Amino acid sequence: MVSPERASMLFIILATLGLVIACSSRNDPRLSAGEIATPTPAKGQPTATPTPGALGDQAASDEASVFGFEYTNEGDPIRIAAWEHNQIDLINQLVGYILVQGYLYDIELVDLTKPEAGSSLEDGTVDIILSISKTEFSDWYNRVADSGEVLDIGSLYGDSSNDRVIVHPSLINRLPESVDIISRIQPGEEILNDLAGRIKGGRLGLKSNVAVQIYLKQHEDQWSQWLTAEAYAGVKSAIETGRTGLFRKCLQGNGPNVFYCK
Repeated sequence: MVSPERASMLFIILATLGLVIACSSRNDPRLSAGEIATPTPAKGQPTATPTPGALGDQAASDEASVFGFEYTNEGDPIRIAAWEHNQIDLINQLVGYILVQGYLYDIELVDLTKPEAGSSLEDGTVDIILSISKTEFSDWYNRVADSGEVLDIGSLYGDSSNDRVIVHPSLINRLPESVDIISRIQPGEEILNDLAGRIKGGRLGLKSNVAVQIYLKQHEDQWSQWLTAEAYAGVKSAIETGRTGLFRKCLQGNGPNVFYCK
């Protein structure tokens, strides 16, 4: 005869097993465990937020020899406006990833509030806003676009979209090729809206850089058309080696979780 204690334990085990089976049979076409999990970094890549400057004065004084490469625009990053919004975070990560991994451009995400973005572009604090509504900010947009203070180079959502990519004229003077590259990137509204809607915080949340990896893996036939053969190879290599950040290489610093990234 089974004792009450043993019967209670058996019930707990069977209930737990049933729950595991039920969870494993869930069929969610939008999210999978592989998508939620952050890709495992390649050897030598950081598992946490990098700590720039960890290698000290040596790296700062002679980065080219330490890292083995220089950016196309070394010392003159493309400054992209950023503010707290899933959609902005996603497109900044996507365009930034293509620029860094494919074309060897250094970029900088400049944290602002949304109302500050327009004036920051006007005065040259930032070089580019990757999505701003010309209807929501119609008075400002019409004024600066008509005067030539900023230039409209298209939209990530399609040419007819009200959400425009706008740049400061100085970026065209400094790095005209980068503007041409960005103007060709058009993932489309449906894809971007879907991915942005899946970004969530928390331990199991989908991060924007992981959402970018999902896009790149699922829509290679689309984004490969925007890139040169050399840039395509660079992005493909970055994906396959587990690089998910807006940097090309990380070197170990003074500590197991300290990296200097560029």
